[in-house]
Amino acid sequence: MNLVLLDADVIIDLHKFGLWEQATKKNTVYIASTIIHYEAYYYTDEAGQKQYFDLIEQIGKTIQEVSATPDEIAQLKSKFSPAYLTLDEGESESLAILLKEPDITFCTCDKAAIIALALLDMQNRVISLEAMLKQSGLTSNKLEPKNSEELFKIHLKKANQMKIQGTGLK
Repeated sequence: MNLVLLDADVIIDLHKFGLWEQATKKNTVYIASTIIHYEAYYYTDEAGQKQYFDLIEQIGKTIQEVSATPDEIAQLKSKFSPAYLTLDEGESESLAILLKEPDITFCTCDKAAIIALALLDMQNRVISLEAMLKQSGLTSNKLEPKNSEELFKIHLKKANQMKIQGTGLK
């Protein structure tokens, strides 16, 4: 079983694609407190209607809540130049968690988070939704370009360019 920390975009997409239950059965799922309580609680269906879900009731059952202290988050953010990289609160907390939990992989579709981890030489700790599903033996024909391994690799390439140019980190 994979130990995965899920970003809000991945949680929302898994619900939207009807893969949430299977993904939580095939992986040990961790979610940052900020994401559980403030960021991931609905998706918009094909008819444009909001479909709500409750992660709080799943804590300790299908998901594990994890958190980082304000100091840990501030320490993480201090590594990056805000002119080149902006992380939202859920991503910031998730990346701070990764720094102290070496066995967990972060699954995200967010360009800034992927680049941030690559700048920290942690590209082996982040995975696309497409790759996570594949590793879990799951597939979907509903995946969007943002979920793809192809776009994920483009973001990693951008991070490598930033490293060569000496940008992104303080």
